[in-house]
Amino acid sequence: MIFCLSQIHTGTNSVLAWLAAHDDCDGVLLSTGVYESKQEPCTVYHEHVRPDSRFLEQMSRSQIVMAWAHPTVIPLRDPLAALVSYQHRAEHSKRTGTDLFLPREDVVDRWCCLAECEDRFEGSTNIHWLPWDQAHVSAEKNPASFKASLWDIAQGLGLRDPGPSKAGLPCVNGSGEYYLKTAYEAGDLAGLAAKIGDRGFWYLQSKTEILRPFLERRGYANLPWWS
Repeated sequence: MIFCLSQIHTGTNSVLAWLAAHDDCDGVLLSTGVYESKQEPCTVYHEHVRPDSRFLEQMSRSQIVMAWAHPTVIPLRDPLAALVSYQHRAEHSKRTGTDLFLPREDVVDRWCCLAECEDRFEGSTNIHWLPWDQAHVSAEKNPASFKASLWDIAQGLGLRDPGPSKAGLPCVNGSGEYYLKTAYEAGDLAGLAAKIGDRGFWYLQSKTEILRPFLERRGYANLPWWS
């Protein structure tokens, strides 16, 4: 079994579609039941990062155990970009105020849970980090190198079909162009702060000390929201 552990809005569907495209993958199962597979047993099992029910500042212990026990891929993205996408999806669905969407600070706290448990993954050869947005930049600059790194991850996960890596990561479930995305790409932090508010942008920025070292180790540099 392959375990996919992701934050919300970090290209999860693209990564799952890439995994599912391998000939030796027998299907994908999400804990939420959103991604359906009629094949059993499934090769890939996915969960979103969640805090421990008893110690909310820590990541779920069961997820840490799963990541140690199985080949694991963890897609990543600039947390601000993930918040932007999450905010847009919530507004577009017209359910921003319902319990179907987490408070923005809860989303940020889940990033902190992952960052602060990073040391628990040290020594494991099962963990494969996939910075999704960094990967697309790399793909544009050096497609061959990017596809080779994808193939390295696929092999590390125990997959043996090189075809999907040669094709690259698909773009699945994108939202197209919209105001918040344009503001993010333009570096309009004031516009983003005004739209996402204290519970999103400023709360994320207040966690720079926790998140910056973690993200830098994953290849991110000079993110505009770092305080």
